[in-house]
Amino acid sequence: MSPERRYVLTVAVGVAAFALALALEAHATVVVATGVVYATAAYLTADHPDLLWGREGQQNGGVVAGASAVGMLGLVGADVSSGVVVLALGLLYFGFAAGASYARDAE
Repeated sequence: MSPERRYVLTVAVGVAAFALALALEAHATVVVATGVVYATAAYLTADHPDLLWGREGQQNGGVVAGASAVGMLGLVGADVSSGVVVLALGLLYFGFAAGASYARDAE
């Protein structure tokens, strides 16, 4: 992916996450953090798209989806605000993307 497209994708994802957190009437700190976390995760994923979509024979997307579902159910069950749930999902996505990106850069 070209650098220009990567930056556009990063900004678009960050703005969309920011808008979602804002629409959920989250605290201002959560709104800003949500946009930054999602934008950074999108940037890392744009460098390694197979992180999300998987390589042939791998099921990275399924692992992320399963872990996300369990984590979100736990947060919703704990009666946490919707904005915090959205931020937590972004942190999960960011952690996965960052870990895989670091591992690949070390190769």
